[in-house]
Amino acid sequence: MSNWRADRLLGSVRTSACHAVLAADGHLVILEKMDDWNVVELSVNEEVVFHCNIKDLEFGGDGKLDPLCQEARIAVLNAY
Repeated sequence: MSNWRADRLLGSVRTSACHAVLAADGHLVILEKMDDWNVVELSVNEEVVFHCNIKDLEFGGDGKLDPLCQEARIAVLNAY
């Protein structure tokens, strides 16, 4: 099991889909609040491997069809 950290606004519906996609791959998800509410950052071993504007993520859904969630998933996988 790998660990990654998502620095983002806690409880956001927009990021829950990406959370689900990464958790399905067996990653341990740790959510942390950020000062900038519009930023999503994924870190692996304290290195940012993906970032985007939270408003660019699709609202709701399971993340499987959201291109940014898939891009985030690949970035986390490639970090290992």
